[in-house]
Amino acid sequence: MTPRLSFSGCDYLGLAKHPSVLGALRKSVDPEITQGARVSISASRFTTGNHSLYRDLEHALSGFFGRPRAFLMPSGYTAVIAAIQGIAHGFSTILIDEGCHSSTIDALRFADSCRVPFRHLSVAAVQRIVKKSPPDSRVLLITDGLFGTTGDIAPIADYLNVCPRQAGC
Repeated sequence: MTPRLSFSGCDYLGLAKHPSVLGALRKSVDPEITQGARVSISASRFTTGNHSLYRDLEHALSGFFGRPRAFLMPSGYTAVIAAIQGIAHGFSTILIDEGCHSSTIDALRFADSCRVPFRHLSVAAVQRIVKKSPPDSRVLLITDGLFGTTGDIAPIADYLNVCPRQAGC
């Protein structure tokens, strides 16, 4: 494996805006760069505070999606928690692939529904659980589309074929 260097991550020490760092960046990348802070915001709002780039991006996203506002979450972890909290209410049973990211598992701990894990990527397991559910139950299936640690891809089309129409699959 070829060794690699990473200069990304959180800017806990504030060096991303240090004049020496910005000067070296300008010299090595593009002498026309005059706003080094626009090269990188270094981390989330939660870590390093707000920046006009966040506001600009939210404005552009709201226009792109035709919505009055858009809001960037401070991290992927909190985005998953917010999304699941926004959609989980009203479902009586929530099916979750047992290989899902920990943020998804944590988010479902807050949901006021019956959480039922199923074997990783198992369409047959989903089908068995759905068949055992009461006819009037509302089922929500939550899975990662792409599992980051394994590279597995969820069989979404197959899940849709075994979930009832009123389900949130």
